[in-house]
Amino acid sequence: MISVGDTVGNYRVTAKLGEGGMGQVFLAEHPVIGSKVAIKAVHPHFARNPEVVSRFVTEARAVNQIGHDHIVSITDFATTPAGDFYFVMEYLQGEMLADQIGRKTFSPARALNIAAQIADALQASHDQGVIHRDLKPGNVLLVEREGTPDFVKVFDFGLAKLTGKDGTVPTHSTGAGIVMGTPFYMSPEQCAGTAEVDHRCDIYALGVILFEMLTGRVPFLGDGYGEVMLKHVNQAPPLARSLVKSLPEGVDPILARALAKQPAARFQSMAELRAALLDLEATLTAPPVVLSRTTPISRPSVLLAGAGELMDSAAHSRPRRKHHRGLLLAGAAALAMAAVANLGFRRAALPVAAATPDQPAAHATRNPATVRVNFSSDPGGATVFRTDGSVLGTTPLSTDVAYSDAPVEVRVVKSGFAPKTLSFVPN
Repeated sequence: MISVGDTVGNYRVTAKLGEGGMGQVFLAEHPVIGSKVAIKAVHPHFARNPEVVSRFVTEARAVNQIGHDHIVSITDFATTPAGDFYFVMEYLQGEMLADQIGRKTFSPARALNIAAQIADALQASHDQGVIHRDLKPGNVLLVEREGTPDFVKVFDFGLAKLTGKDGTVPTHSTGAGIVMGTPFYMSPEQCAGTAEVDHRCDIYALGVILFEMLTGRVPFLGDGYGEVMLKHVNQAPPLARSLVKSLPEGVDPILARALAKQPAARFQSMAELRAALLDLEATLTAPPVVLSRTTPISRPSVLLAGAGELMDSAAHSRPRRKHHRGLLLAGAAALAMAAVANLGFRRAALPVAAATPDQPAAHATRNPATVRVNFSSDPGGATVFRTDGSVLGTTPLSTDVAYSDAPVEVRVVKSGFAPKTLSFVPN
């Protein structure tokens, strides 16, 4: 049995961090270079249980197979001389999403951002044939990364289902009639004990997490787990805006689709759900750029750097009429446009501290193929052109642009309004 003070592999165990149903988690430190890691070990009374050990091995294999920056990495797997199974994980300082939900109110933009990162992580997981099956706020850690708060790390793939590239399932996978998971976040098919549970159960679970972040409660409550599970199967979830009236209108359609009873009625991939989350988040965070209505101007026009508005040079000396309000485009000139674009992609790998001396200290950064850019206008119906004359679309518009470190220029045109040229870097 691993205890504080023991040496496990190359590390000395310094503290106990937590305990779960299958095992314990310890903080450990390399005695020479001082690097800190987390060590997860199987409970000694489960060490002889083939089912538990198999699930433990599955978790290590699953996480190693995915290799995603929003998933806690596992760097080693072994047994102690006494027969204790353990694996070594990156040590992260942060706070559980479950703890924050219990005491903080999440703004819609913050909730959407966190949910989009979870979707990004699980899409990578699903791409590798790994279904989490126990996604919940207690398995999501929020850390600060490069000065940015709310950087998501998903962990605890202990109930993961490895389907494999050929669709095969390991021998320990759950059969029909056996319920595995946490009832508040389980999909209807999991609650019913259905044998065929696929990646869309994770989409349902993320819908529950998003609902809880936005409203402060899960969709279904009950006196016992059985009642909660029956509601998942038979009862429609409440509308989030019926509980928190200040939520944006776009929230409920996303939640309704993510929480659909039938898997075929849900988003069919985490990527599809993530795109919907980012699109709604962009509408909540994008400030306006103003274009003036077309009128004869006898004096030179000036561009006000603060508002990005083309207006008469004498405008400072007279009140402004409401009917001269111009076209509004999402983003405070080029800078904010680039910020909106930045929401539409993830970096596939960011530098991660090494857990062992022979582990690489960082991974090479891989750029995404495209960046999502969102345009909106008031009034709508403005046409967005590339410099080559091709049309990107008509506002409101959400479109993918090829990743580039070079500026991209677009021209926005609407009849009765002065055209506007915008530039942004889609990186």
